[in-house]
Amino acid sequence: MRAVRHVSSPTPGDHGLTLPRAAVLRALREADGCRANDIAADLGISPSALSRHIAELEELGLLTRTTDPDDARARILTVSPLGEQRLAEAQRERAQRLIARFTDWSDETAQQVLDALTTLAAALETDPHRPSPASTRQQ
Repeated sequence: MRAVRHVSSPTPGDHGLTLPRAAVLRALREADGCRANDIAADLGISPSALSRHIAELEELGLLTRTTDPDDARARILTVSPLGEQRLAEAQRERAQRLIARFTDWSDETAQQVLDALTTLAAALETDPHRPSPASTRQQ
């Protein structure tokens, strides 16, 4: 766990874009703009935690809120152009940190880890106790 925290900890190149904040931006980008409650379950975080991330991202200028044309009481969240830029920069920075950590790995070791992570991701995506993102949006 210490290694994961080290790789995922923010650096000056991240511009304050922590992993949870980046996850929110990626979810908004994938949804091409949506209400906050549409992504809370997908992210696996509480609405109050998501609300804090949204406020922080908005303060940093990384997302925008606009009135939902279908419901004037609701707000649609979208990634701002600056948010897109910062997200890309943070992803490059984190990728470079990871690449630097694994330069001494053999191709065989790298493939074994990739296979294990692929298996893990597939197992986690098929959690029978969690509804699929599509089914939660249709309700």
